[in-house]
Amino acid sequence: MSWYLTHTLAQVGEDPPPVKPATPTGPAIPGKTTGSEPGTTAAPNPDGPAGPAARQPTLFDFALPFILMIVLLWLLIFMPQRREKKRKAEMMSKMGKGDRVQTIGGILGSVVEVREHEVVVKVDESSNARLRVAKGAIAAILADGKPTETGP
Repeated sequence: MSWYLTHTLAQVGEDPPPVKPATPTGPAIPGKTTGSEPGTTAAPNPDGPAGPAARQPTLFDFALPFILMIVLLWLLIFMPQRREKKRKAEMMSKMGKGDRVQTIGGILGSVVEVREHEVVVKVDESSNARLRVAKGAIAAILADGKPTETGP
């Protein structure tokens, strides 16, 4: 503020107000001047006139929240999906002739034949009705008419 007053008053032609001598805040260092004597300059304050200098933000400061969000997204969404996919693949590999299954449409039946991409399911004992369904359409393998335990 005093610099501003000094220069604006100098432009108008008035004398600047007297500057009070600075009082040292720390212990006196021999051989150094405080800048209060006429004709001497004060040592620059490393903290600046208003306190500690603000640190300039870096790219890492801006990227850190996004990195944390991606890690959180991975942990909350992709890891459980991966676990479920692995569990379903294990279930499909264990499926064999005679197993009771339930399709995603809710149809219950017994496996008659397992092919590469499809399963033949017998849905009616009396009429010997059979359905060909995709392997991915099998929702669960049933044990004693109840779905097997699937996960935690």
